[in-house]
Amino acid sequence: MSATLPAHRIETTLQEDGRLVVESLPFHAGQSVEVIILPRPGGSRTSSPEPLRGLPVRYDRPFDPVAESEWDASR
Repeated sequence: MSATLPAHRIETTLQEDGRLVVESLPFHAGQSVEVIILPRPGGSRTSSPEPLRGLPVRYDRPFDPVAESEWDASR
């Protein structure tokens, strides 16, 4: 029975159709590896339609009352 080793994940962008170059892997010459290639859902990370998703949210004094004149919508 062989022990399961942790996976090594690399995300990259293809620079040329049908060609992928991956360097600096933590494996040795002659070692057998399994390669699985999956497209990123929704395209690249930089073109996210929700760029603020996952960022921390901070509320300053969330329970203080707000006067009607302070609402931006009423201006």
